Amino acid sequence: MIFDRSQFTMKVSCPTCEQRGTIIWEEDNGLTPGQRNARRLVQISGFHPETSRAQSGDPLIVCDCCDQILED
Repeated sequence: MIFDRSQFTMKVSCPTCEQRGTIIWEEDNGLTPGQRNARRLVQISGFHPETSRAQSGDPLIVCDCCDQILED
């Protein structure tokens, strides 16, 4: 099965320490069980992903400076 993939960039800011960063996601046209496009994390700056998953199924995104978890 072949999926069309597209990338999109999100600018993020920590609500606690105001650290700023960028997250790049890659999305395909296949739907997840929750009926949204499947996506994967491509690149992240100023923050890091955790192995735990958010309610959306995406990895938790955590601030590199203060360890605050970004809201889903």
